[in-house]
Amino acid sequence: MPANPTDDPGVDSADGMPARESGEYAKRKLAFIDYYCPLAIDATEKKRARRYLDLFAGPGLNIIRETREEVEGGALRVLASRGRIHPELSFDEAFLVNLSASDHAALKARVERAIAGNRCMVPPGNVHHEHGDANEVLPRLLAHCHKLDYVLVFADI
Repeated sequence: MPANPTDDPGVDSADGMPARESGEYAKRKLAFIDYYCPLAIDATEKKRARRYLDLFAGPGLNIIRETREEVEGGALRVLASRGRIHPELSFDEAFLVNLSASDHAALKARVERAIAGNRCMVPPGNVHHEHGDANEVLPRLLAHCHKLDYVLVFADI
């Protein structure tokens, strides 16, 4: 374990950056995002804005312990989400929070790669990377949200 457990680099992935090691359950859990986000986007088409807050965003990639399979993390899945009925709609803004400096840097690089590959539906200038403690960052992020916005907060450690 590293001297600072909040900066645990995890395991290295094929792209040479850290990844979160997870059990097989992670694939089923992340599939929920793939199912839920398009429905939520469609259901909130008349909202002022659709905002996504991920309080423990991680490095953007999981490695399944049992198989060593690399699986895209929740933040990247949400950024790529669009409505099923209204495919022109997506989240308007995203706030990705990480306490770990290595997770923060890896996620930022992977998001930049998703933007360059046209796999990010959120406007690039509206993807915000927050390096800090979620408990301290959350009040400021919520203050940024309007009461008429749809706000999806993902708080899965």
